[in-house]
Amino acid sequence: MHVKGFTFTWQSVIPVVVIVVLIVTGCLLPYLSMQYLNQTIEVTEFRGTLFPGAQFVRGIQNEYLPPFYNGITDMSAGLNLANLGASMQQIGSVLAIASIWCVLQEEINKFFWWPLHLSSYLLALGPIPLLIGASMLREQTVMISIGPGWIPVAVAGILIFLLSLRARRRLDTYAGI
Repeated sequence: MHVKGFTFTWQSVIPVVVIVVLIVTGCLLPYLSMQYLNQTIEVTEFRGTLFPGAQFVRGIQNEYLPPFYNGITDMSAGLNLANLGASMQQIGSVLAIASIWCVLQEEINKFFWWPLHLSSYLLALGPIPLLIGASMLREQTVMISIGPGWIPVAVAGILIFLLSLRARRRLDTYAGI
């Protein structure tokens, strides 16, 4: 199938569909579970997928974690690293879904190619600070577990990296900015 400016062949459509399915699957799988104290000082467990999980880690403070009342007061480094990893994958997922269509173009605009290429770094490297932060929190007796949701998103990041490098030869060649 051919639409002006776009080429829809099996070689171009299948990788895009696989990447979108991986990202959507990763966003729907369990991503993070963590015990915290709610407003009535009861131990509660949060379980969420990528987007609620990233929001939760971004908003939690030391005072809402049970080890805070056992004398462990500074868990900021672990929370910040877990937040960094989850946020990287959250932003990378949105950026990748928004810009993946550009690889279907015959001549790819570099202003669409760069966000796609940079999203691959966010998706593929996001688990590193996430897992390090979770490990640091576990050392401080915070009950946190990372679900399998990060795996398909990271695999999608690696596939996007390879796809964007393969598509680089089709970048526009006009002498513009």
